[in-house]
Amino acid sequence: MLTLFLRFVFLALGLKGAAYTVPGIVAPDFLGLLQVAMILWLANETLGRLIKFLAFIPIFLSLGCLTWFINGAVFLWVGQMANQWGLGFRVDGFGSACLGALVTSIISGLLRWIFIRPQKPKRPDQEILPPE
Repeated sequence: MLTLFLRFVFLALGLKGAAYTVPGIVAPDFLGLLQVAMILWLANETLGRLIKFLAFIPIFLSLGCLTWFINGAVFLWVGQMANQWGLGFRVDGFGSACLGALVTSIISGLLRWIFIRPQKPKRPDQEILPPE
């Protein structure tokens, strides 16, 4: 549960970093960013995965470059929804959305890599036996 909360916090920090670095993205206070992070997470987990599944062949043919534009489209859609719901998060265009999605994923990914490292499972063949 703590890991999921930290992921939302890191995603909110990534959104704040995107608002600072990408022109055309306006971000609210941190509580509003947490709400937008939850919406973005939900949209990426449902709509983003569905679009990526349906666009498998074009993604494969573009060597994965199309996923950047899909992430930008989902980011733009979340920005429009958050703006309509009065959360204070706004994305002005598709170019800003693509750059914002890239910056957000880099920042949140680095924070997850630094603070939430997955524990590697022990394999039975690596077990250390006591000396005889």
